[in-house]
Amino acid sequence: MKKRIASLMLSAALALACAVPLAACGDPAPQDVTLTVDRSVTYEMDKPYQGVWYTMFIYSFADSDGDGIGDIQGLIQKLDYLNDGDPNTDDDLGITGMWLLPIMPASTFHKYDIEDYYSIDPQYGTMEDFEELIEECDKRGISVIIDLVLNCTSNKHPWFLDALNNPDSPYREYYRFYDDLENKEDYDLDAAVLNYDSWYRYDSEGNSYDVYSDMPDTQIAASLYGGYMPDLNYDNQSTRDEVKKIAKFWLDKGCAGFRLDSAPHIYSYAEVATTDEKSFDEYNYEFWSDFYDYCRSINPDAYLVGEVLTGDPDYRAEYMRSIRSDFDFGLIYAIRDELKSPSSKNQLGNKLASDYEKYRAATGGDYINAPFQTDADVNRMAGVFDNDPRKIKLAQMFSLTLEGLPFMYYGDELGMLGNKNSGEIFKLSFPWAEGDPLQTTKLNYWNIYGKKEDLSDYTQPFDEQMTDPNSVLSAIRTLIHIRCENEALFKGKFEAYTAAKDIISYKMISEHQEAVILHNMYDAEVSFEFDLNGYTLLYVTYHDSLSMEEGEIALDPYESVILVRNT
Repeated sequence: MKKRIASLMLSAALALACAVPLAACGDPAPQDVTLTVDRSVTYEMDKPYQGVWYTMFIYSFADSDGDGIGDIQGLIQKLDYLNDGDPNTDDDLGITGMWLLPIMPASTFHKYDIEDYYSIDPQYGTMEDFEELIEECDKRGISVIIDLVLNCTSNKHPWFLDALNNPDSPYREYYRFYDDLENKEDYDLDAAVLNYDSWYRYDSEGNSYDVYSDMPDTQIAASLYGGYMPDLNYDNQSTRDEVKKIAKFWLDKGCAGFRLDSAPHIYSYAEVATTDEKSFDEYNYEFWSDFYDYCRSINPDAYLVGEVLTGDPDYRAEYMRSIRSDFDFGLIYAIRDELKSPSSKNQLGNKLASDYEKYRAATGGDYINAPFQTDADVNRMAGVFDNDPRKIKLAQMFSLTLEGLPFMYYGDELGMLGNKNSGEIFKLSFPWAEGDPLQTTKLNYWNIYGKKEDLSDYTQPFDEQMTDPNSVLSAIRTLIHIRCENEALFKGKFEAYTAAKDIISYKMISEHQEAVILHNMYDAEVSFEFDLNGYTLLYVTYHDSLSMEEGEIALDPYESVILVRNT
C-alpha cells in the first residue's frame, strides 16, 4: 500500500470530542468538490521586467554556420522556440526576456575576459547580427540584457597592455598597480578573496605570475580572478566615465539593461587600504547606486540585476538598495535541502517570508527579487536531484510562482545535466535533435552524458520532449505561460501562508488576484484539510483536476498546485 502522510485533522478531533456528526458540532462540513484546470481568465503584463527570463549561452545554443559553435544568427533562427510572438499559441516556451552571457571579444569560451567592450566576439557574429537580434526579439516581446563585466578586463585588453608598457598611458590609472599606490604598507598582497589570490605580477605582454615570483621586468597589479583578468580601478574618475560610456553604447543599441557580474567585488577586500575607514562594501554600494542612476537616466525602464554570490538575505538586501535586483542564491540551496530532507510546519515557506520582509525593509519595497535554480556558478539541478524529473519540475515550480523575476538557465527546461566544477561540462550544447542543422557540437552534450546502460544520465532531447506531455519541458512551458497570464504571479507580492504542517505553501497577492501555491516535498502522498470552494484551479502537476473529499485534498509525491481567486 502506498505510504500516506496525513496532517492532523482538526475536524476529526472536534467530531470525537462532540461524539456527534461534525455538522452538529460546528460549521457544516464543506461539500465534496472537484475543480478542473481553467485558464480562461488572463491578465496583461505592463512592465518589461515581468514574466520569465532566459539565461542564454550563445556558444552552446544554435550554430548557423557549421563551425560547431553557437552564434547570434543561430539564436535568431531559434527565437520562435523561446517566444513566437503569438499570444494565441502555447507551444513556444513563452519567455519574456533574455540575459545573454558575455558576447564581447575574449580569449576564453566563456568570454568573461573581455578584450573590447564595444564589439561582438567574431565567433558569435557581428554588430549587425546583434542589432538584428534585438529587432527580432522586439517583435516577439523579448527584452534583452547583456552580461556586463565591470570588475576586470582581459590581461590582453589593449588598455592593460598600454598601461603596462607606457608610463604615460591614459589607461595606467584604469588599473590598480602596486607601485602607483600611496602607503603600500596598507595593502595586503597575501589577501585572498573567493579563494583567489588578489595580486599578480605581469610582464610586458600581459602574462601573469605569482606575486612573489622572481621575474625581472614585471609589475604587480590587482587581479581577483586568477591573474588573467586584472581589476579595474574605480578610484579613478576616468574609469567610471568609461564604463558609463560603455553602458550608454549598449543601451542605445536596444539593450534593456545589464546583468552585473560579481557585484560585491567592484572593490574587493584586497583593494581597500587596511587603514581606510570605509569598507569595500560601502565603496561598492556607492559605485552601484551611481551606475544604476546613470542607466535609468538613459532608459527609465532599464533593468539591472546583480550577481551577489551568497545565500545571506541580509547581505543581498544591502545590494538591492543600490541595484534594486539580485539573484536569489539562497533559494537554490533551501529548495535542494528541503527536497533532501523535508521539514514540517512550512519551514521553507516561513524562511521565504522572512527573506522578503528583509528585502522590503532594506529597500522600502523598491526591489525585484530574481529567483532561479541554476546558473554558471551552481551545479545544474538535474544532477543534484539524481535526474529525477519529478524533483526537477518541483524545483522550477518554486521559481515560477515566487515574487520577482525568475530566470531559467538554458537547457534547464529540458533537465540538462552539468557540473560547475568543470566549466566546459557545465556549458554543454543544447540537445535539439539528431540531425538538427543548428545543433552545436563544440561542447557536445552526448560526448559526456547518455552513456549509462540504465539511462540514469540520459536527457530526452528537445524534439522528444516537445511531443511528450509528461516531459520536463511540457511542465515548464505550461508553468511559464501560466505565470505570464496571471497578475498574482507576474506582479504579485509574496505573503506568508500555512495550509498544513506537511505542505510548503504561500500566497501571491496582487490588486485583482490572489494565488495559493501548495507543494508536496515528500516521496509520498500527502492529504490535508483544504476548502477548494471559491478557487479556480490553474495547475496541478500530474492531473487536470483536483478533488476535495470530506474536506480534504491529496497531493501526489512531489506534486504542486496553483489555485487563484479574484480579490
